[in-house]
Amino acid sequence: MNNPIICPQCGRDDMAQKVTGIYETGTATGAFQGRTRPLLGLLPDGVQNLSGSTQTLLSRKLTPPPRPAKTSERLLLLVIVGMIMLVVSEGLLVLVGLLLKFPSLGIGFLGLLVGFLIVGGTVLATLVYTRNHQHTIKAWQDAIAIWERLYYCSRNDCIFDPLTRQSVPTDRMDLLLYGRPKPR
Repeated sequence: MNNPIICPQCGRDDMAQKVTGIYETGTATGAFQGRTRPLLGLLPDGVQNLSGSTQTLLSRKLTPPPRPAKTSERLLLLVIVGMIMLVVSEGLLVLVGLLLKFPSLGIGFLGLLVGFLIVGGTVLATLVYTRNHQHTIKAWQDAIAIWERLYYCSRNDCIFDPLTRQSVPTDRMDLLLYGRPKPR
């Protein structure tokens, strides 16, 4: 026998609905196609393709947490910026060395030092970013697991977790998902 899902605020189960169900039924997408008319006789008749979606206000409030951005684009950008910094700094060192007539050996060692610092900084920044992103992915996976078990009580306009018996107002779902307010 199934145990009823009871709202912790009102102690009843007759107005409780699964959050995932409300989200899915409150979201609709579609694609449309129609004929267009000429604009002032300048453009010919044609076909216009439109697509879009609509979502109820409650469904929007109960939207699952968005998946964090993939790391590949950001890491590539980080490496590209590091390489640009390396090329520019080495070029500036050579230019300064020529203008101030520094010995080429000294400029070579300075260039090597700057190169190591930039490459090392880029590698370190990449490692730190990757580590932080792994924590972000783990937090998102945990939040999705919680979101999938949440219920909404329309009597109290609250969201609750039947496992922990915690409830929050509809617009504070982040407190149940992350245990703290999510930065906006």
